[in-house]
Formats: sequence, structure tokens, C-alpha cells
Amino acid sequence: MLTAFLLLVATTLTPAPATPAAPLAFDVSIYIQPSSMDHYQLLRRKTPNTFTCGADVIAPGPDGAYGHAELVLLPGQADKVTKEFGEYSMDFSVRLKNNRAQAEVTVKRGDQIVSRQRSTVFIRTDEGIVPLR
Repeated sequence: MLTAFLLLVATTLTPAPATPAAPLAFDVSIYIQPSSMDHYQLLRRKTPNTFTCGADVIAPGPDGAYGHAELVLLPGQADKVTKEFGEYSMDFSVRLKNNRAQAEVTVKRGDQIVSRQRSTVFIRTDEGIVPLR
């Protein structure tokens, strides 16, 4: 009787389904700064009072494809750029309005969206004479 019960239990128990692995996340970084703070000041200067807006994306996994996009905007402007990297593409858009910078990065594989990040940064335009560093 005990043997029949153990056989019945052994045949009716099924292992629990494995939980699906969580997809790896993209590393997305957005920066917005006055163009006067750019790294290479010895090169030709950008238009005064502009902001340099950039996005860096690193794909997950061993390949680690890297994408970079950059826009230079005046307050009140908006722009968008699309860059390809590896099997992915990134849409980077920035809008500077009312002392706010609204940026969005959308990463796609083909037509499928795999990551999206939005950032809002409050910006301040300097008035008067600003001393150089």
C-alpha cells in the first residue's frame, strides 16, 4: 500500500517550471551641460549660451556594443538624432524650454523597443559677465 502511494505521488508530481531569466538591462547615461564646460576648450568654441547634450548606451552581454549621440542646442530649441551601433539603434531627442532640458533615449533592435529612458534637468543660463575658469 505504501509502495503504491509513493508511486502515485512520484508520477503526479512535476517539477516547478523554471522562472524565466530577467532580461539584462542596457546601461544608459544622459548628460546635459553648458557647452563652455566641454573638455576640449582649445578647439574652436561652440556658439555662446549653448548646451551640449549627450547620451551613451552600452548593450548588455559579452559583446557590449556602445552607442553615443550628441546635440548642441540653444535654449528654446529641440532636436533629435538617430545612431546605429551593432544590431541596435538609438533615438536621442532633447528639448530645451522654460529652463528645463527634457531628454529621451530609445534603444531599438529592428522595430522592437528594448529600452527607453527619460530625464528632465533644470538648467540655468548665466547672466552678465561670467569669469573663465
